[in-house]
Amino acid sequence: METKEHLLDSRLDRKLSKRGGKDEENGSDSGSGTDGGKTFWANIAVAALINLLSTIESTILLSAIWPYLRLLDKDVSSTFMGLTTSSGKAFHALFAILFGALAVRTKKIKIYLILGRIVTIIGCFLFAEAEMVSENGKYWMFASNLMFSIGDSSLMLIRGYVATASRPVDRGLAFAAIALANVLSMIIGGSSLLGFSMIGHPSLPGGGGAEILGTEPGWRIWRELPIFLILLCFFEKIVASTSLTTAISTTPLMGTEVFAWTEGQVMQRMAAANATIGILALITVALFMLLKVATWIPSRYIFLAAIINFFFFFFIAYPHRLISAPIRIREYMDDVGCNSDRYPWCKDTLSPSPMLYFIMLIGTFGIFFPLANISLDTVYSGILGQIDQSFFQTAIIAVDDIFQILCPTIIMHSFKLAGHPVVFTLWAGLCALGVVAWVLNGTRLRAATVTQGETVEADGAPEKNGNYLPVENKPLVSP
Repeated sequence: METKEHLLDSRLDRKLSKRGGKDEENGSDSGSGTDGGKTFWANIAVAALINLLSTIESTILLSAIWPYLRLLDKDVSSTFMGLTTSSGKAFHALFAILFGALAVRTKKIKIYLILGRIVTIIGCFLFAEAEMVSENGKYWMFASNLMFSIGDSSLMLIRGYVATASRPVDRGLAFAAIALANVLSMIIGGSSLLGFSMIGHPSLPGGGGAEILGTEPGWRIWRELPIFLILLCFFEKIVASTSLTTAISTTPLMGTEVFAWTEGQVMQRMAAANATIGILALITVALFMLLKVATWIPSRYIFLAAIINFFFFFFIAYPHRLISAPIRIREYMDDVGCNSDRYPWCKDTLSPSPMLYFIMLIGTFGIFFPLANISLDTVYSGILGQIDQSFFQTAIIAVDDIFQILCPTIIMHSFKLAGHPVVFTLWAGLCALGVVAWVLNGTRLRAATVTQGETVEADGAPEKNGNYLPVENKPLVSP
C-alpha cells in the first residue's frame, strides 16, 4: 500500500511541479482540475485500485452484519442492529470531517490514511474475536463496526483527489472509474462472503488510501458558489444513498421475519444478490464509459431517471394485496418465520413475492445506483467549478453520513413497530420528494452547468468537447 501511495504522490508531483512554478510566478493558483488541459489517468487508475481494495471489507461487513449478529445472539433485536449502524455512521461522519479539514490544511493525508488502516486492522481483530468469546459477542461486533467506520472515513479524500487530477471535461469519466472500483468491490466482496458462508466463516476486511493535492481551501470562496444548488445536491445524495441503505438494511430482516428463511439462507442469498448487483453494476459502468454516455445524455437527466427508479422499487416492493401472500408465523420451537411476540404486525401484514422483490432489488441498484452516483458527482463537481474541491467533496459525504446516523434507527424502529410496509412507504415518499425537487430546479441546474457534451471557451461561448463546466468559469489555460 505504501508503494501505491508513493507512486500516486510522485507521479502527480512531478507533472504539476513545473506548472506550479509558473502559477506562482504569475500570482495565480491552479484551482481544481489540471492546468495544462490534461487528465492524469494513470494516477486516477491507481486511486481507483486503492479504493477497490479498501471498500471490499465494507461490502462484506454490510451483507454479513445482521445474520452474523443473529448467529452470535439469537435474542438480538433489530433495535441493536439500528444502534450499531447508526453509531458507525456517526463516527464515520465525525472522522470524515476531521480528515477532510486536516487534508486541506496540511496538503498531506498519508498519515491519516495510515492511521485509518491501523484502526481498520484493530476492527479486523475485534471482528474475529466476536466469534471466540463465550458471551456478549454482539458488543465485540458493535466495537468492530465502529473501527471499520473510522478507518473508512479517510477514504472520502479520494473523491477530492479525482477532482484535482482530472479536467472538468473528463470529470464524469474519472468519477466513473471510481464507481467501477466500487461495483467491483461488490462483486469480490459478495463472492467472498458467499464462499465463506458455505464453509462456516464470515468475512475478512482490508483497506487502502491515496494522496490528495489541493490549492485554495474551498471555504474561502464559498460566497461565490451557488449554495442553494450545493444544498440540493446534498439532499439528493441523501435520498440516493439512504435508498440503498434502506433496501440493504431491510432485506436481511425481511429474509428472517417475512420470507421465513434461516440465517444461513439469508446470508447466502444476500451475498449472491450483492454479487449479482455488482456484476450488473460493472456492466452498467463499463457501458457508460465505453459508449461515453456522458457526452450525449445530460447527467442531470440520468440522475433523475435513477431517482424515479428508486421510487418505483419501494412502490412495487410494498406488499400490495394482489401480488402478496400472508406471512408465515413462527410457531413454538420453530426457528423460522415472523416472531409475533416481537413484531405484533406479523399477523395482519402481507409478504411480497421474494422473487419479485429480489429482481427489483438487483435491477434497481445494479443499474441505477451506480448511474446515480456518477451523474450526481458530475453535476456536483461542475457546480463547484474550478476550486480546490477537497473540502466540499468531503462535506457532501459527511452530511450524508450525518443523516444516515438517523436512517438505520428510523428503519429498524419502523420495522419493529409497523413492519416493512411503513418503511417502504416512507422511502417511496422521500424518493418522490427528491424527484420533485430535482425537476423544479432543472432550470437552475442547467444555468449553473453547460449542456452535457459542451464546455466553455475563454469568451464564455459553448464549444463541443467536454462535460459540465460551470458557465461562469473560464477553462484552464495551458502553460
